[in-house]
Amino acid sequence: QTAPTRYGGDETSIVVEFFPVNLKGAELYGHRLTYGPDTYGDTYLGSVVTIDLPAMAKIYRVTDLMPGWTYAFKVQAITESGISPDEGWQTFIVSGGLPAAPEPPVYVSSDGNSLIVSWQSLDAGRTQTGGSEIL
Repeated sequence: QTAPTRYGGDETSIVVEFFPVNLKGAELYGHRLTYGPDTYGDTYLGSVVTIDLPAMAKIYRVTDLMPGWTYAFKVQAITESGISPDEGWQTFIVSGGLPAAPEPPVYVSSDGNSLIVSWQSLDAGRTQTGGSEIL
């Protein structure tokens, strides 16, 4: 089974995509997708979710995520022979997209030697950075 990859998403969801690899002639019955929040390399076992999906499912939207958090994912094939081996956490994806760029700078003053400008990093409609650091 290939590692799940990010296919899309928004602030609180991630769409993952996955494909079975060599099934050695076995019929694919479905996929087992497992995910959970990851902090400093430790996945919270109490927060891990496992979902069995039908064979035709190649993408899945994981919802109700915390913006900017990193989530660990793994996927296993379910075949007539059983479930493929657990290869451990395969992919780490941060929820949310990149935040919008800051507003353009605004002229404050100048004295002939220097120019002073100001800007707001977030306007009234943007209160989240999507987990990105404000530099």
